[in-house]
Amino acid sequence: MKKLISNRVCILTIGDEILFGQITDTNSAFLASSLSAAGLEVVMKLVAGDTRERILDAFALGFERADILVITGGLGPTSDDLTKPLLAHWFHDRLELRQQALDHLEVLMKKRGREMSEMTRSQAFLPLKAEYLENEIGTAPGMWIQENGKVAVALPGVPYEMKNLVLRQVLPRLQERVGLRPAVHAWFRTVGIPESQLAQKIAGWEKQLPPDLKLAYLPSGGQVKLRLTGQGDDLRETEALVKKEADKLFPLIASDVYAREDMELEEVVCPMMISGGYDFFAEDELSKGRLNSMVLRVPGMEKRIKPVSEAVHCPKGILLRMVPGPEEADHPTQVIELMEVNGGIIRPAEKKLMRIFQQPEINQNMVSLQALNMVRLWILGQKAK
Repeated sequence: MKKLISNRVCILTIGDEILFGQITDTNSAFLASSLSAAGLEVVMKLVAGDTRERILDAFALGFERADILVITGGLGPTSDDLTKPLLAHWFHDRLELRQQALDHLEVLMKKRGREMSEMTRSQAFLPLKAEYLENEIGTAPGMWIQENGKVAVALPGVPYEMKNLVLRQVLPRLQERVGLRPAVHAWFRTVGIPESQLAQKIAGWEKQLPPDLKLAYLPSGGQVKLRLTGQGDDLRETEALVKKEADKLFPLIASDVYAREDMELEEVVCPMMISGGYDFFAEDELSKGRLNSMVLRVPGMEKRIKPVSEAVHCPKGILLRMVPGPEEADHPTQVIELMEVNGGIIRPAEKKLMRIFQQPEINQNMVSLQALNMVRLWILGQKAK
């Protein structure tokens, strides 16, 4: 099989429900992450409505910018599912019944105790030039069409069906046929330091980075992710180079880093509370419940989070109070107080004064992150004693 001209990818999502904002497009986010991690260069994401003209325009633009077009949606049996016939049109092909696809549908319908309808049977028709990608958990098959240095991969829009096909069939084919150079990432998750200050801290280190390594700043609501990425023909050499530079970087920003992998702050702090045997209490008014909702995402914390009124009966815990601070001339402030609960006795441990941000949602996120980071630092301090 010939190698492709390049590893440039365009992701195309098809569906009026996506275009009109009725459904959140999680498919393209998964595809971008998975394809990038595999060493492909995602250059564009497109969304097209369920019309012939819009889909063909998207094909044209996608193939103009990339050699690989990964499509989700429009593979169902109804009249507005146009992906298959339009792919056949684009590649000067026609649809024909594929026995392998029909056999799969018959087995699937039998397992589900349903009769094979003509509409369901129609999903076994594929372009002659397409490789059949069996959808083990659904009726809409995937397809791989490769011609003249271009590849179209068509996948069902149902997220769990699409993900299964990507992981089991699409990525292995890309690895085999594109000659991918795997991407190696090192992550640094920081909180409480602005992107500009972080950049100043590491400017000298960043200037000396080898050309095969790239650093990305990914700021998001009070946090900044740093992603160091390397790509090379030799995976071990690339891993060693990324590790060497990551180990140089870490001492420069250690005080700001809460994790050296891509994980959320609550995923670090909550296991610390659970393993330390701390119950968790929060006067959560300033964050409007955001802090508690973040904490409750972590399995096990539903048993640890308690009403503040129960703190006086708690043998070991952490209590957070987020209250309005003293009036300032320039801007209003808020105070985060961390209280240690020991045998029902509540003692002040840490206090932080921070500005109140004008946008309520931003402020709720910022105060929650600062409160969780205070917990992290305090527990680390307790362990160090």
